[in-house]
Amino acid sequence: MLLAVLTLCSSCLSDSSSSTTYYDDAAITAFSLGTLKRVYTKKLSSGSDTTYTTTVACSTYKFTIDQEKGLIYNLDSLPVGTCANKALVTISTRNSGLVYLKSYTSDSVYYYSSSSDSLDFSKPRTLYCVSQDGTYHREYVADIRVHTETSDSVYWRKQADNADIAALSNIRGLAFNDKLYVYGTTADGAVKVYSSDNGKAWAAVQTPFETSLTMVTDSAVIYALSAGKTVYTSADGQTWLPVYGDGSMKCLVAASRSEVYALSNDGRLMVSKNNGATWAEDELDSDKQYLPSRDINGYCVTSAANSDLQKVTLIGNRADDNDSTCVVWTKTVDNVSTAETQRWMYQPFEKSTWHHAPRLNNVAVIPYEDGAILMGGTGIGACSATAFSTIYYSRDSGMNWWADTRYTLPDGFTPDENAYALFTDTKHNMWLVSRGQVWMGYLSQLKW
Repeated sequence: MLLAVLTLCSSCLSDSSSSTTYYDDAAITAFSLGTLKRVYTKKLSSGSDTTYTTTVACSTYKFTIDQEKGLIYNLDSLPVGTCANKALVTISTRNSGLVYLKSYTSDSVYYYSSSSDSLDFSKPRTLYCVSQDGTYHREYVADIRVHTETSDSVYWRKQADNADIAALSNIRGLAFNDKLYVYGTTADGAVKVYSSDNGKAWAAVQTPFETSLTMVTDSAVIYALSAGKTVYTSADGQTWLPVYGDGSMKCLVAASRSEVYALSNDGRLMVSKNNGATWAEDELDSDKQYLPSRDINGYCVTSAANSDLQKVTLIGNRADDNDSTCVVWTKTVDNVSTAETQRWMYQPFEKSTWHHAPRLNNVAVIPYEDGAILMGGTGIGACSATAFSTIYYSRDSGMNWWADTRYTLPDGFTPDENAYALFTDTKHNMWLVSRGQVWMGYLSQLKW
């Protein structure tokens, strides 16, 4: 029936008195946009929202035409707020084929006649290209893609609340093998670990852990230190094998592909080069008195220039209340030429430096984007910062930290500064867990 309608339409548009030759095949060969209106909202520094109206020169956005599947689409989406419901479209065809648009609400079709016509492409729309002689037609679906989120903006999605997680203190988390793990201690001091595929449904993980727990991963295995005594490893997050246990460790710090790091009870920075089986004191370029003793964070990132190299960052607070900043140490690891691995380097914040990492209670640091994010509770010691008032970003392995207004907490939510977890996964998601609430956040362009 549709072919008959299109054939009739094509015949009506032909001039039977002319001697023009009509072709029996047709295809859409080019699809482009003109200048479109854009309406979007932006948050001002005061916190209020303001709406802007402007235009977008959409001719620079290239459209792909998949002739086999009959799809027309732009790989690079138009800016958020672009009005695709009033699109100026230019369509070219083979052999001067005729183009029709199918109605969104019925089987009616409309002849496309001019690029000056304003057309509604707010949703994927069916197009037909009909040969001049009306004997052949090809169907397409045109999808003008528009971003639904503003670039350089953080979006948070609340997942289901969880009463078991709400009961935990000393909360921490990590991602491993496409699963999320949150762990902490209950009111009676027992260690609990919960796992989830999506942050919504959580299941208890059976473990041999006692009283306290720290965990790190090198993406191949999870390392866990229980009660400062025993180091365990797990390749699946379910089965835990003890590999070391002399009771000398305080907490695990981080793991590269060839080394695992921990702080000892007597304030030394330790390293294992055989998957946690044996440990030795690691080399430092400065006195160990500058190592952190509380609020300890560590992360490891692979060099973009050389995948054999990884940079490990250790950041936390000392017990000295004269401090107003965190302490930061870094180490470059060569996972192939291990002899080239460097010792730990202390990165002091000079008084003349403006970009200090503030000494925050229960400070949390995660690698994200091309750097790292830092947030935390109330300032301690010589630091007078307000809890979670600012989120900081570092582009240089923690040596400098800038207040970054792109990063915000979920609207209306403030973590418990003594019981929250902040961690990332391999899909560019940030996970914030506190007060039994689980939030997933991301920087918009990392998901495009």
